[in-house]
Amino acid sequence: MEFASLISGQLVARVYALKERSGLFRHLRELERTQWRSPVQLRNRQIRKLKRILVHAYETADYYRRTFSDSGFNPYDFNELSQLKSLPMLTKTDITRNLDRMISRSYTAKDLITSCTGGSTGTQLHFYLTKESIDKKNACAWRHNRWAGWNLGMPVAALWGNPKEPATFKARIRRTVLDRYIFLDTMNMTSSTMADFAQKIKKLGD
Repeated sequence: MEFASLISGQLVARVYALKERSGLFRHLRELERTQWRSPVQLRNRQIRKLKRILVHAYETADYYRRTFSDSGFNPYDFNELSQLKSLPMLTKTDITRNLDRMISRSYTAKDLITSCTGGSTGTQLHFYLTKESIDKKNACAWRHNRWAGWNLGMPVAALWGNPKEPATFKARIRRTVLDRYIFLDTMNMTSSTMADFAQKIKKLGD
């Protein structure tokens, strides 16, 4: 591994996590430990965790309590994936029209972080995340990327719809030192932007 990657991945990332009181490395350790379990053990774990989510949704969000009740779905009796067939498909329109009713009463406005999809279908979908869910999502991405030979601090070239550019000096420093991402915006793929992206990738390999 290149020296910059070693420093960035093993030191800077942990300093950031400690400073931000992030659970990212805790989630990463858990994911890397459990990934070696048998298929049966993994399925049981998935069912157990999914049931916890379904019960939480039913108990704390008006939309899901109504939807589950109307569909005759009892989350407390959930024990196999086939039971989900009784629930209607959740669409973008459902989310747009009912977003406020989907928010769990376990969270306050200050707990929620606004996010959205890239809009590759023509319409962005807005939703909310928590800091904990972002840490878990990033831990999953790190674990998956390691399967492909990537490790913390290594540069990444990514195709992404409407990638967020760092808005502050602190965020730009993080992008340069820690995240080390370069993006090609899939919503703006032209001969010029693709050529520029190719040149940036070439510099990563120099």
